[in-house]
Amino acid sequence: MSEDLRIQKSKQAIKNAFLSLLAEKGFEKITIKDICTQVMIGKSTFYYHYEDKYDLARQLAIQSLKNYQQHVLIPR
Repeated sequence: MSEDLRIQKSKQAIKNAFLSLLAEKGFEKITIKDICTQVMIGKSTFYYHYEDKYDLARQLAIQSLKNYQQHVLIPR
C-alpha cells in the first residue's frame, strides 16, 4: 500500500532539510531540533518517521543505493 501524500511530503521535507544542514554544518553538529525548525514540524512528527538522525541517514543511504542499482547497474 502506498503512503499517504502528507506522509510522503513530510518525509521528503525532512530529508531535504537534513541534506541541506549536512552541507552547511556537517553530520555531528546537526540536531533533531535543527531539522524540525527548518521543516517547521514538531519533534514528535520527526520521531514518528525516524528513530534518530542516524536512522534518517541510514534510510537515505539505502534509498540512494537502491536508486543507483536501478538506474546504473540494471540497465546494462
